[in-house]
Amino acid sequence: SKIPSIIEIGNNSVFYVDPYKIDEIRNGISILINDQKLRSELIQNGLMNIKKFSPENILSKYLDVYNNMNN
Repeated sequence: SKIPSIIEIGNNSVFYVDPYKIDEIRNGISILINDQKLRSELIQNGLMNIKKFSPENILSKYLDVYNNMNN
């Protein structure tokens, strides 16, 4: 879906469509089925993007917030 929270998380690893437009959803699915290059790019971007959400990275971010609050 083309909504802010999904865009923030998905970044450049998602093929965005308007969730309220059935034709756009249908066309998006068709594009992803038929465009292997685009699909591969999105997968590779997703594999890079997911690193932002590793437990170690999330813990580090929480510790930064905690330490900044207590300084």
